[in-house]
Amino acid sequence: MAEVTSDLPAATLPGLLQRHAKAVDNPSGLFVTDTTSGADSPPAVPTAPGLGQRALGGSLWAVGQTVGSKVLVLAQQYLLAILLFQEDFAPLAVAGFILAFASFGQQLGVIEILVRRHRTFDLWANTAFWLNLSAGVVGMLVVFACAPLAAHIFVMPMLVPFLAIGAAAIPLDALAAVPQAKLTHEMRFRAL
Repeated sequence: MAEVTSDLPAATLPGLLQRHAKAVDNPSGLFVTDTTSGADSPPAVPTAPGLGQRALGGSLWAVGQTVGSKVLVLAQQYLLAILLFQEDFAPLAVAGFILAFASFGQQLGVIEILVRRHRTFDLWANTAFWLNLSAGVVGMLVVFACAPLAAHIFVMPMLVPFLAIGAAAIPLDALAAVPQAKLTHEMRFRAL
C-alpha cells in the first residue's frame, strides 16, 4: 500500500513539490510515494485495446466457435451412427437434412442487416425480431405440414416424429437473431 512519506520538514511546501518525480498521483489528490514498487515514475495507465486488437480477438473467437461446433456435430453424428441401428439412424439423418434446408428459409439476413445498421440498431431491432420470429414459425409449420409427405417419399414412417421435434426448434433459433446481432456489432464474440 502507498503511504505519505517525506524526508523534508512538513512546513516546506516547495520541498514536497520537488518530490513529485517520485510520487504517484492517487485518487484523493495527494501525492504519495509508492513504497510497493519503488518505481521512479508513475505507473502506466492501462489503455483499452484498439480496434485492430478487438477485431483480431473477435475473429479468433468466431473461428474457434465455428471449428468447435463443427467438431461437436461430427462427433455427435459419429456416435449416433455407432450406437444406433441403421433403421434408427437413417430417419434421423434424413430429418437433419430436411431441417437444414428449412432453417435456410428462416435465415433472412436479419443479423447481417442489423450489424450493418448499427447506428439505428434500436430502431430496427423490434421489427427484425418479429420478422425473424414469424419466419421461424412459418418454417416450423411448413415442416409440420410436409413431414408426412417426406415420410412417404423416403419410405420412413419414423421420419414424422423426428421432423416434428426438430421443427419445434426452428422458432427458438429465430429468437436468438437480434441478441446475436447486438453482440456481433459490439464485437463481443466471446459471449456468442
